Amino acid sequence: VSEARKVLKQYPNHFEIVYECGEILYHSALEKANFVNLDQKDEIVSQLLSAVEVLEKAISLFDQNTDRNISKEVIYQEIESKRQLPIWKSTMCLILMTV
Repeated sequence: VSEARKVLKQYPNHFEIVYECGEILYHSALEKANFVNLDQKDEIVSQLLSAVEVLEKAISLFDQNTDRNISKEVIYQEIESKRQLPIWKSTMCLILMTV
């Protein structure tokens, strides 16, 4: 995760890097959420939200995309499907309940 954030700072406007880092951040947050530790709740939520923000930024850089398997619609669907995952919903509910 720290490497992904570092790369994002170095290359904030490179579609492939932004897209892949968004995926890394999201999957890393899911791993942490699988072992829900209330001491890490802020970090998990922050990382989930950051991952979605990074993927949304990838959409703004989409003109650089060279992968025919990735379309804007695919990215939008990925973002929406991530928000529909039970782990996302349960983590967000847990956070709201402990605020």
